[in-house]
Amino acid sequence: MPRFRLTPLASRLTDVVWHQSAQRAVVVVEAVDERAARTQVSDQLGAWVERVGAARSFWVSPWEDPYFVTCVQEEEAGTGGEDQGAEL
Repeated sequence: MPRFRLTPLASRLTDVVWHQSAQRAVVVVEAVDERAARTQVSDQLGAWVERVGAARSFWVSPWEDPYFVTCVQEEEAGTGGEDQGAEL
């Protein structure tokens, strides 16, 4: 199964969506695709927070959003001196 490296963007770590996440560092996870990798990390780290919009409230996770976290398949991530990350 493919391995994915999810890396939080340092410039966005102060956003309120990170308050519920058990981790804010690199995570490596096995999943069938990027979407599944993001969802698995969100669920395992308890990262969902409720946001209230003008018309409704909704649940968000920084791990699900490319604005907050990059996600690359391990083969694409390279191997040279990078943070190996926590494995979930």
